[in-house]
Amino acid sequence: MSRLLHASTDIGETLSDVVTGISRSLGLRSAMLTVMHRKSGEIIAEASFGISDEERDKGRYRPGEGIVGRVVETGEPIVVPRIADDPRFLDRTGSRRGEDISRLSFICLPVKSGAQTVGALCADIAYDEHTLDRAVHVLSVASSMIADTTMRLQLEAEERTLTEENRRLTDELNGQRRPASLIGTSQAMQSLYELINTVAGSDIPVFISGETGTGKELTARAIHQAGPRRAEPFAVVRCSALPENILTRELFGGDPSEPGGLHAAAGNGSLLLDEIGGLPHALQSRLLGALHDRDRAGVTGKQPRIIASTGRDMQLLIDTRRFHADLYYRLNGFTINVPPLRERKSDIPLLSDHFIERYNRKEHKNIVRISTPAIDALMSYHWPGNVRELEHCIERGVILSSDGVIHSYHLPPTLQTAVLTRTECRGSLESALSAVENEMLVEALKRRSGSIDEAARDLGLTEHAMMLRIKKHRIEVRRFIPESGAAQRVY
Repeated sequence: MSRLLHASTDIGETLSDVVTGISRSLGLRSAMLTVMHRKSGEIIAEASFGISDEERDKGRYRPGEGIVGRVVETGEPIVVPRIADDPRFLDRTGSRRGEDISRLSFICLPVKSGAQTVGALCADIAYDEHTLDRAVHVLSVASSMIADTTMRLQLEAEERTLTEENRRLTDELNGQRRPASLIGTSQAMQSLYELINTVAGSDIPVFISGETGTGKELTARAIHQAGPRRAEPFAVVRCSALPENILTRELFGGDPSEPGGLHAAAGNGSLLLDEIGGLPHALQSRLLGALHDRDRAGVTGKQPRIIASTGRDMQLLIDTRRFHADLYYRLNGFTINVPPLRERKSDIPLLSDHFIERYNRKEHKNIVRISTPAIDALMSYHWPGNVRELEHCIERGVILSSDGVIHSYHLPPTLQTAVLTRTECRGSLESALSAVENEMLVEALKRRSGSIDEAARDLGLTEHAMMLRIKKHRIEVRRFIPESGAAQRVY
């Protein structure tokens, strides 16, 4: 036991192995190690033998509550020769229901590190006076030996609680800062949120740059919604999508004698000049003059905030005299660059879930997840079309899926695995079959938590054939086994 306690770095697994070893050696019906969590004030079962995970999860006590709580509170052992005769016995786990407990003994010993009681070691054993005395002695020695390790487990649990609380508070803070229209928790998006919140309260013109499909208009709307003009209109003029005569009317109004255009449409809200780089040259001069007159004369009445966006290389347009430098510098009071999706790939799962939810509603489907190979394909793709391309990709998957899962073969051809996209036509069938086989293997292993024999049965294979295919595809089975799986296999 001493060698085991000092050899392992996984404290939880080590204590589970110790409890199991002691239980088998003494012939215990069941055993449980509880640890006092000082942060929550609860005594929680952390390792067990002879009871299910569900029953163990019910093993929660307050100091002074029942026999376990009493032992932790006082630091004194309690031995109950016959459980049925002691009213303090709670059976909180429910593991003894339906059993004859008239000849069942219960041992509960404090686990102490120095003068501090950090938990309790408890056991059920068939009543026999000689056996009971021996079990109490062995468990007393064991509780002393595992005290320091249990103390480490207690400290780890408290550190984990603090980490989770810190993460929760951070998420809440980020949620408060994150605009509702934008999705992502990556560092690139956190920086974007900070810029949005910084500039939202001012009237300075904002110039938003970014590749197509990155969400420039959503960013502009986020600035509007985060600022004092949120109750006013948000108007958009598509500078590169409309004929010049319509653009003239959109920007300046149709009747020179009446205020119109950008002033009338946006009021005191915000006006987005979308794809300003595509604005015809003649209108660039007129827009520059209108902005200049407004600023110089302090035009009374409604004055919208100006936000411009583009996916073009503005410096190149200026250098080639296709865009007025003066207009660019007047519009570019505060620059915001929206990051491309390839620079924030950690946001892909979150974005994918969002689009699945959207298109589930639209298509009346019930897609619940994306397969592991499909996720791998999404994460390895370079996304030239950015978030818009991802949205179309997920929409396609939702439409094509018939089993509640988006598989890799539901994705567009450009997102298929590297072996498919880089193989010549003569090898495409073999590659496609290999990719499908790989996905089926991964899905079966994932569904069966890494159990090779169960996954093999699902696929109609022998365990030997399953092992050969796992080796062929170089699949790491360990990544599908839950962290507690090693300890569970011991039992």
